[in-house]
Amino acid sequence: MSSGFVASAAGLSGPATATKTSSASIICLAFLCSLLMGAVLAFGAVEMWATSVLEISAVLLLGGWAICQGQSIGRRLKWNPLYPPILAFGVLVWIQIALNTTVYRYATLLTGYST
Repeated sequence: MSSGFVASAAGLSGPATATKTSSASIICLAFLCSLLMGAVLAFGAVEMWATSVLEISAVLLLGGWAICQGQSIGRRLKWNPLYPPILAFGVLVWIQIALNTTVYRYATLLTGYST
């Protein structure tokens, strides 16, 4: 009974069907859960290695997620009017770094790498 309600609420006709979850998605979810559990343990640590492991794991998780999303069928980038300003900002940051014309190099590097 509830599956018909969910299907009708979603605007689908017929009974609701379960989607198959890929093994890569399960691995990403398990890695995310272990990263979150490890983050709690490393939160109080002041050692550099604890913070580094947490940051490297987050980057690896983001990269794995991006690869999984890139391989999924039917996912395409849609045009967004915010793309040109973001690209212009990135080009401006890299020009300042390349020509060494920034007033405060550390702030420019920090802002440029965080985008």
